[in-house]
Amino acid sequence: MNRYVALLILILIPGILNAGGSDLRAKVISFEKENEFDYILELKPIVDPKREQTGEVWEGCDTFTIEGTYRELKEGHGGSIPTKTQHIEALSFLNSSPKEITFGYYGIGFIKKWYIFPCTVQSRALKFQEYKNEKGVFSWWNGT
Repeated sequence: MNRYVALLILILIPGILNAGGSDLRAKVISFEKENEFDYILELKPIVDPKREQTGEVWEGCDTFTIEGTYRELKEGHGGSIPTKTQHIEALSFLNSSPKEITFGYYGIGFIKKWYIFPCTVQSRALKFQEYKNEKGVFSWWNGT
């Protein structure tokens, strides 16, 4: 019985730890807007030695690719999720060709597209945010 409990904990803990959110500074390598909602964003994380970023989804990735779209999400306990208008605003910001951005996620911000390609993820919604003169986008996968 204890083995099953230990196995369950090993399966659940990584998802729970990833549920809070995080962000980083990144160089924009490329941004391709496929239509009104769909996009491909390739980032190069900027390592900040003052900030611990171990265990993050982008850890170990020289470049990090987000393949995204917009899907209406149910409101969760995490607060205001992106609307369609906010998603389009985030894409407009990315389309303005910024060289560096803050990129982050809330809740479960994205999922890995394929486990054999751990540096490519999928997103269901983006939101533009500005904080202390830093502009960026944040990803959501669900509303929690």
